[in-house]
Amino acid sequence: MKKWILTGLILASLALIMGASTIPSSTSATSNNYITGLGIVILALIGIIVISISIFWVWMIIDCVKRKFKDKVVWIIVLIFTHILGASLYYFYIKRKNVIN
Repeated sequence: MKKWILTGLILASLALIMGASTIPSSTSATSNNYITGLGIVILALIGIIVISISIFWVWMIIDCVKRKFKDKVVWIIVLIFTHILGASLYYFYIKRKNVIN
């Protein structure tokens, strides 16, 4: 989770640096501002996606720790080492199966 948060912070910092370092020329001031603004929006969306994925991952780990079922230790290891892939597998194989039944 720390690496995803760190990645989001680095991307946000790069967006701020790009926005601050752009010096518009007299001929293309509008297009430079548009491109810089678009870059900041894209980086913000990436940051939101990364944070959402991390929240989902933590939610699945907490659910796995609280739930009583066979192979709990295996699922915790899978969740920790495979991040979103493990969280997605856990959601569809364990959590969703128990909601349906």
